[in-house]
Amino acid sequence: MRIIDRYIGISVTLNVFMVLFVLTALLGFFSFFGQFDEFQNDYGTLEALMYVGYTLPRRAYEVFPIAVLIGGLMGLGSLATHNEIMV
Repeated sequence: MRIIDRYIGISVTLNVFMVLFVLTALLGFFSFFGQFDEFQNDYGTLEALMYVGYTLPRRAYEVFPIAVLIGGLMGLGSLATHNEIMV
């Protein structure tokens, strides 16, 4: 029984981290382009990238519950599709 539990856990965990990475990257991308309104003489691309880089951990923390929900559904759905969870 431990092997099955570990296999399901790894599948769900990998999907959760994949979804978390994608959501965080998308939020960072949109946040970077949202900074274009703030560009002036003393605020350029490097500062905008630094701001987005510094705020990515907060954004990852904010979207983690959504990533767990979507990643869990994707992981269990892929196992159910291949009849691996019907044991």
